[in-house]
This record gives sequence, structure tokens and C-alpha cells, in this order.
Amino acid sequence: YERLDLKVKERTYDLNRKNLELAALIKTNQSISTGLDLSKVLDIAVREAVRIVNVSYCSIILVEEGSEKGLVTSEYSPRTTLEPSLGSFIDLNDCPTLNEAYREKHYVLIEDTEKEELSPKEKELLTRLNMRSVLIVPLAVGEKTHGTMQLSSLGEIKKFKEEEINICQTIANQAAIAIENAHLYTELKAHDRTLQTLFEIDRVVSQSLDLDELLREAIAKTIQVTSTDAGWIYLLDE
Repeated sequence: YERLDLKVKERTYDLNRKNLELAALIKTNQSISTGLDLSKVLDIAVREAVRIVNVSYCSIILVEEGSEKGLVTSEYSPRTTLEPSLGSFIDLNDCPTLNEAYREKHYVLIEDTEKEELSPKEKELLTRLNMRSVLIVPLAVGEKTHGTMQLSSLGEIKKFKEEEINICQTIANQAAIAIENAHLYTELKAHDRTLQTLFEIDRVVSQSLDLDELLREAIAKTIQVTSTDAGWIYLLDE
């Protein structure tokens, strides 16, 4: 009976954990499908990751394509005494473990920061928050990597299980999809503005014979669609 009771408890624990994981994935996915703005989606992702994996801290660092620096875009910790890092820039070249997860598109696990060989900048960042165990997973979708998600235990060592790493990577993948959707939406809006500008210029051309008015309208619309401050049109004499 004791062995049976133990197996029942283990099975119940596994089922409860899988339910929690599924609930986290559903909540993150719903935030994407319902059109929440990107910052809210990322906030949900870090909160759910902390809750599911039972860590003390989680943050998301976004890296613009072609950039060597990342921006701490979202972070969460149930500990209210932590000094926030939100809005901080991090040079990937100063943080080899972070850079590895981002460039190679695979997770990096630091089991004990006090025993790991780290760069001076990494030691500074980890010591400031008293991080002992750190899991870094890439925010990857297709061939693109948009950044990384960091999960840390503060002040104590945590043994990250394989299933915990997998669920964190899944949450990170969902966040990457949200980022990709946001980028596509921005590109679509820019394309729409360009078409509208061309339509407006075509309308003026078809309705006016005043060259000065045509040029003014053309430069004004071009400035608007390119989000610039000024523009010029040069006419060359034959």
C-alpha cells in the first residue's frame, strides 16, 4: 500500500505540473491571439515562466537585427526589493553566455555562477542581483532570433529539470512569435502609409497643373511616410 500510495502521489504531482504548464502556454498564446500589445505579451511571458519553473527572476532582452546590444524590455520578480534593470542596454560582446544563446539559438545553463568562468561584465550583472543559477533561452522563430529570456534563482542553487527547460523554451518561442507578429504589423502599416502617400500625390498630379503645388505636396508626403524632418527637390535646367 505504501508503494501504491507513493506512486499515486507522484502521478498526481506530475498531472498537476502538466496542468500548470498547459495553463501557462494557453495564457501566453491567448495574449498573442487576442492582439494584446507586445509589452503586455512579454510581461505575461516572464510572469508565467517564473510561476511555472518556480524561480525568483525572469527577464527578456530584445536585440535588433544587426545590433550588438540588447535592451531589457520586460522583467519580473516576486521579490520587491530588487533593483530594476528594465530599460538597460547590454552589450552582447561583454556577455559571452548571453551571446552564445542568442547567436547559436540554443539554451545555456549556468548551474552555479560562483563556480562558472564568467566575463567581468557578467559577474557584475549576476552579483548585483545575487543570481546563483541561470537559464538562458533564445527567442527564436524560424531563422530569426529576436533576443533571449533569462530565468534565475536568487541566492540559492536551482537544478533546472529537462521538462522545465523545455517549457521555458516553449514560452520563449511564443514570445518570439508575438515579436515577429509585431514587426510584421509595423511593416504592413508602413506599406499602407506608402500606398496612401502615392495615392495622394497621384491625386494632386491629376487635379493640378501648378508645378509649385505639386512639388510641395510631393515633398510633404514623402517626409510624412519616411518619418523624416525635412526634404528637398532639386530641378535641373536642360
